[in-house]
Amino acid sequence: GAQTGPIFYVAPHIAALPAIGAGVSTLGDEYYFGEIYASLTLEGRATGISYWARLRAGYREFEEIEVFSFERASENGTYVELQAGITKPSLLFDRDTLTVQPFLRWNAIDGDVFGFAPGRSTEIGVDVNYNYQLTDHIQLSAGAFIREREFDGANRTDSYTAPQASITLQRLLPCDCDVRLQYRERENDSDDFAFSYDAEQVTLSLTTRF
Repeated sequence: GAQTGPIFYVAPHIAALPAIGAGVSTLGDEYYFGEIYASLTLEGRATGISYWARLRAGYREFEEIEVFSFERASENGTYVELQAGITKPSLLFDRDTLTVQPFLRWNAIDGDVFGFAPGRSTEIGVDVNYNYQLTDHIQLSAGAFIREREFDGANRTDSYTAPQASITLQRLLPCDCDVRLQYRERENDSDDFAFSYDAEQVTLSLTTRF
């Protein structure tokens, strides 16, 4: 995906970033859906704390896929999400930070006709992480992602928790890059037993700045 937009300074320490964007997704090496969206982000800084808030609305169109002779597993439709974030440096020590990112989403896209993948839902959650800069090139992190998703008309609520721990090697390669190794334990507790699961996930990622 990609997005673009200008930056407007609306106060000495507050900026507004309106943007438009588009994206595509694949599943099983095939085209899955495309989307367009518009967003407005406010970000700023006060007394050493940085913060941001974003309102985004979009339209998503799924590829037609034959599922038990029906046209698609999910219908086309709209979604709206409200996200925010706060970063507090030097929480306990000079080299640590705490980030808290709550969110709220409304999904108006219908799921499949059998209800195996219900669509319309309301979702609320938060991502909390504590980071410690061990050295100039090593950062440690621990936290958790928590969300609850309630599906409309499906009598189903999913409660998801995913604690994580990671180590990031910063600017060790011959580029302005970070390498991050993360372990995450994922647990989904659903009213529908078929969608309750436990899983473990290991992710290796490369981030570059330019």
